[in-house]
Parts: sequence; C-alpha cells; structure tokens
Amino acid sequence: MPHAPPPELLTEDQRRHLTASLELVERRLFEIIAVVDGHRAPVPPYFRREARDLPAEFAGTVRPHLADAARTLADLAATLGLHPSPSSQFRTVQALVMSSVVVVEDAAARSLRGYGAVHPGLAPVLDPLLDRLHGQLLAIGRALPTPASNGEATT
Repeated sequence: MPHAPPPELLTEDQRRHLTASLELVERRLFEIIAVVDGHRAPVPPYFRREARDLPAEFAGTVRPHLADAARTLADLAATLGLHPSPSSQFRTVQALVMSSVVVVEDAAARSLRGYGAVHPGLAPVLDPLLDRLHGQLLAIGRALPTPASNGEATT
C-alpha cells in the first residue's frame, strides 16, 4: 500500500470532498461485489467507519416498530396483490460502474479547485491513481455481457 501523501497536499475541504467521493465509489464497488457474489455488501473499510453512537436501549425500543412496519409491508403486498419487481443484475452493475466512473472523473486534482487552491504536487500523486481506478472500473463495465447475450431487451 502506498504511503499517504503529506497532509499539506490537500486543504481540509479538499480532503473531505475527496474522501466523500471515494467513499461513494468504494460503496458502489462493494455493491458490485455483492451482486456478483450473491450476498449482502460487506462494509467498505477505507473511507467510512460507522460510529457506534446509538444508545444501547435503542435496539430494544425500535425492534417492535421494525416488526410492525415489516408486517404492514407484507399486508400491503398481500392486500393489493403486489409482487417483487424483477431486478436486473446487469443493469445494477452497469449503473454502479458508470456512476462510479463519473465520480472518479470528477475527483481529479483540477476538480478540487472549488475547495481551495490546488497544491502543484497534488496532480502527480492523485491523478495517476484515479486514472488507474478509472481504467479498472471501465474494465468491469467492458466485462459485462452485451444485452443480447444477457437476455436483456436490445430496444
């Protein structure tokens, strides 16, 4: 793992913006992994840590409300004859990849100007890593089957 750049390469506002952008890409990447592996997405480890800030009694207090809400959803589905809508893994992965590509493109050093003066040493450190990530995301997108071979409508 490469060493972190010196803190002076980023202003605090740039650091917050870049962290938020990369956290979004990280979550989407883990969602893709979950779709591919057929399970719930694991908690991404690099750009967000969950604060355990709910009081201990919250779980006990809210569980009956959660159960009531789940029963009401079941009642709505049964009463109105509603059924789960199909969810396309292809379209899910495609959307996650393409939206991640856009976020990565918008995270380049030149895009951080709105958050303060960009240090001249930032682009040579940040942009090659973003370019690498961009290429990796595009490779995931290119690996998707064509809609015709996937059973998707080609209209």
